[in-house]
Amino acid sequence: MLAPQKTEVGEEAKTPPGDPTFDGDLAYDESPPRALARRHRSVQRGRDPFLSPRDLDVLEAAFAGARRYLREERHDNPSVRAAAEWMLDNHYLVDRVRGQLRHELPQGFQQRLPRLAEGGRPRALAVAEFLYDGTGSELSLDELEQFLEAYQEITALTIAELWALPALVRFTVLVRLRDVLERTRLNAIEPSVDPGTAAGRAIRALRLLAEIDWKEVFCRQSVTERLLLEDPARAYGTMDFETRDAYRRAVEEIAWSAELGELEVSRAVLERAREGPPDSRHDHVGFWLLGPGRTAFERVFGAPGLSLEQRLLAHPRLTFFGLLSLAQLVLLAPIAAYLARLDASIPTAIAALILCWFPASVPATTFVHWLLAKLLRPRLLPKLDFGEGIPERFRTLVVVPT
Repeated sequence: MLAPQKTEVGEEAKTPPGDPTFDGDLAYDESPPRALARRHRSVQRGRDPFLSPRDLDVLEAAFAGARRYLREERHDNPSVRAAAEWMLDNHYLVDRVRGQLRHELPQGFQQRLPRLAEGGRPRALAVAEFLYDGTGSELSLDELEQFLEAYQEITALTIAELWALPALVRFTVLVRLRDVLERTRLNAIEPSVDPGTAAGRAIRALRLLAEIDWKEVFCRQSVTERLLLEDPARAYGTMDFETRDAYRRAVEEIAWSAELGELEVSRAVLERAREGPPDSRHDHVGFWLLGPGRTAFERVFGAPGLSLEQRLLAHPRLTFFGLLSLAQLVLLAPIAAYLARLDASIPTAIAALILCWFPASVPATTFVHWLLAKLLRPRLLPKLDFGEGIPERFRTLVVVPT
């Protein structure tokens, strides 16, 4: 179970589970996003993926059948003709979005999305379905961000949920559109559903999602990002997006391994940094998230022991030369066994092994490099963002003798 969150901006409120409206001083007629957020306070960890490749295959087959029907049949209903125009003119967009979903929602990533305690559905999927119901107003960026602001005043979405939200909205749009087209094909149109209007609204929503720079939306809406911007060293806010993303992933990893909330980890790392001496590495959140203080910081939460990757990086020289020596011994062992069978003298055996050691070092080194590349992930070099120019305090005069 994810750790409970406190009653501050972007966090869960301390009200009885299941009460969608009442919270002390708040009125009963609060906004729908806030009411929805109250119903979404109680969550649990995901176990299995909720969307399989087969589900996407079924969705693809449904659209293929609907496209054949719209293209081959003669339609007297003007609304159905409008739906056919929307679908046949924009089938490439629908196909592209289906392909995106296979890459944006991998099985391992789906397991990181918290599930609602009641029903077990991903909370982010429930949010996506609320944002796009297929019959309401047009989806817009302003309304989407206003929703996220209001929702996160009650319940903060995790880093993974915010990243997954555009993909889940796309998935919701496709599911709603498929349902309308299936009912149209079966001549079972509901009076409140106009196929042409529904198809147009869906295509416009997919176009909007393709135009949004979600990195900017994420940075504006992530509560974890807002907390890390309080970095006492004032360095986090001046770093480039890739560096800040690595810091956020570190928060996510620590929270996941320690079974805590991401906001609790973010507050703890800020507290650690504030305790560090000013103008030292210890007063920067990166020292505790990516630097030498990571291990000590994780121990505070009782996180599991060091991972294999952390153990290897803790002793880099021992790791590399130890693996290299082991690989060389494996290659030289058959030669030593052969020399023993020949009853070679000790000086002869030593000379032969030394001569063989040089050529054996080449495949041994290649193997060790390959193994370490598999075991260790590439590490990002933290860097500042000077895309808008170099700030005055970082300007340096470089003199090159010629």
